[in-house]
Amino acid sequence: MNEFKIIKISDLLRYSKNEKDFKSVSNLIYKETIKLENKKEELIYNGNIEDLYKTINYLHRDYPCFEEWYFNKVVPELKENKREILLYFRPCKSGEKKLKLAALAILKNTNLEKKICTFRVSEEYRGEGIAKILFEECFDVLGTKTPLITISEARVKEFQKYIELYNFKCVQKKRGLYVEDKMEYIYNERID
Repeated sequence: MNEFKIIKISDLLRYSKNEKDFKSVSNLIYKETIKLENKKEELIYNGNIEDLYKTINYLHRDYPCFEEWYFNKVVPELKENKREILLYFRPCKSGEKKLKLAALAILKNTNLEKKICTFRVSEEYRGEGIAKILFEECFDVLGTKTPLITISEARVKEFQKYIELYNFKCVQKKRGLYVEDKMEYIYNERID
């Protein structure tokens, strides 16, 4: 299995000199990935930081306000170093010499809050150990092994293995926190 390191959007943005570069990070992602592997593979993700949303917009099914949150909170706070997006690319399963976004995490990293806001591994890449690698990178970036993380009632079963592995403690439950009439389980820190 060819390994590709997790790429941090903030690392790419450090190389950016202006707003235009901030909006067009796909070439930086591509160059960074190729540099790591010294291979000629085409990156499927091709666009800017806003276009990244198109690859994850299915998350609005679980969180109806996801698009608004992404553009009004995540994107501006990336510029302020309050957020981080971790991208994990893997070779296409089809055998094509292309890379595909296999997993991602969106983090909030401030003095007051260390939170895993979004954590997803594409279904076709599940069972390959990517989630564990991504969780470990989240802990490293946030500087804690017990970050705040909320998990919807529909996803708790999917995360159970990692809840137990990392000894996450459910400290609170809130109905309607993100989705009306849906329970959200809150781990490691309370939300007031």
